[in-house]
Amino acid sequence: GGRVGFNGDRSIGEIVLSGGTLEGSGVMEIRDRFSWTGGTLRGSGETRMNSGGTLILEGRRKELQRRLVTAGQCEWSSGNIRFSNGTFVNAVGGEMDVTLSGNLEWNGGENRFINEGVIRKVGEGQLEANASVGFDNRGEIDVQLGSLVLSGGGTSSGEYLLNEGVSLSYTGGDTVLTETSGLRGAGSVSFTGGNTQIGGA
Repeated sequence: GGRVGFNGDRSIGEIVLSGGTLEGSGVMEIRDRFSWTGGTLRGSGETRMNSGGTLILEGRRKELQRRLVTAGQCEWSSGNIRFSNGTFVNAVGGEMDVTLSGNLEWNGGENRFINEGVIRKVGEGQLEANASVGFDNRGEIDVQLGSLVLSGGGTSSGEYLLNEGVSLSYTGGDTVLTETSGLRGAGSVSFTGGNTQIGGA
């Protein structure tokens, strides 16, 4: 695949990334639709999905090597996200629907998945944040089907909603559940690895 670089700030209506590399040090603002089905986001800049836009995550594995922020709708149906010095932010106002069984993979460096909006896990199977991919929840995560496994630690000051029959598992890393964090619903929670502080203590 080819390579396209943006070192200044840009605003684009719609973009499709199916292979190759999109990189640069600037902010790429996408107003309407970003379809990411493969390839790499790289560089010291930021890719930002506007509040009125839609991010589509499908196809094969995607490589995240920069900061990706979505404040609109996000639909993740297929293809793992592999992190290498990458940060994914579902920002305030963002709504993300996850239908796949897949992984936030580690491939080197410091990595983070941050939820400040709403994430709904509406597909069967397991979604796992692998070891060395920290997972922070400052918003709301609604696990309606399947399971959510957090293996890389992180901080939660938000809320988890767990339907009957679903599970949330902390399996590794250093986890902090602050005084404002909450768990609601009839699902199960397990702590099988790593270190967990409850109430920020």
